[in-house]
Amino acid sequence: MIAEEKYSELSEHIGSVLPLLNEKQKRIFLASEAISLGYGGVKIIPSVV
Repeated sequence: MIAEEKYSELSEHIGSVLPLLNEKQKRIFLASEAISLGYGGVKIIPSVV
């Protein structure tokens, strides 16, 4: 799993961007975040959101 500091930083980043996006943009943004995290990113993103 990712470190607690990285988790809170990621949560803050995602939380500040999501309200500005429509549904399709949210899906694309979260997918790109999951890819940038690398292995396990797809499992981490839902726990952050």
